[in-house]
Amino acid sequence: MLWMAGLMGLVGVGAASLVAIKPDEIEDEHEDGALEDDGYTADTIDLFDQFDTLDVSQILGGDADEVITGTSDTDFIEGGEGDDRIDGEGGSDLIFGGIGSDILNGIVDDPDYAGITDTDASDYLNGGDGDDLLILGANDIAVSGAGDDEFLLGDWITEGKGVEILDYEPAHDSLMLVWDDTSATADEPDVSVNPDPDDPEVMHISMNGVSVAEIYGDTELSVADLTLIPLSSAEAIGLEPV
Repeated sequence: MLWMAGLMGLVGVGAASLVAIKPDEIEDEHEDGALEDDGYTADTIDLFDQFDTLDVSQILGGDADEVITGTSDTDFIEGGEGDDRIDGEGGSDLIFGGIGSDILNGIVDDPDYAGITDTDASDYLNGGDGDDLLILGANDIAVSGAGDDEFLLGDWITEGKGVEILDYEPAHDSLMLVWDDTSATADEPDVSVNPDPDDPEVMHISMNGVSVAEIYGDTELSVADLTLIPLSSAEAIGLEPV
């Protein structure tokens, strides 16, 4: 089943939380899960009835290059093959790029704000195979997968809502930090990288003292490994977060 094959340890419970589930635990303890199929791209998954809620819209891409947009609720989206653009929209979404060079977007921007402000719940993004761009919002969890991948995040991430990047590889992956330069008085932020005091394999990236990301993996990450991009420049070269 695609759900079992693609679910690398995360499943949404309720409207705004993620918990870790191992595949063997799913098979051994939750054999009564059901998949109600009402069409190719609009299945409803009602699994694990001991959890309070798990109502997920499932959207499956095909072999072509596609633009896929989720719903305002929790979605499971799999891009399939091709170079896809996937926007989760609202809810705590699980987004898998699949095969190809994909763009996965975990941000929902507030159009009434001049810069970028993320109004979305926490999402899980997995690039899969290919050279992918993962655009991360508040409390998102990201896995790049195989390929030379790019993580894009920025100062729309506020205190206590940093992202988690689980498989950053400095030899293959890039970290880009976007800062809001829409105001005439905006200054380039101070960026720092510091090890977690309790876990030497976790590094914290901060912008102006706000921790925007936790990077997991045994890596010698430093500020020199980061690319700092003004929002106006990001938009000009097609890296706009939304």
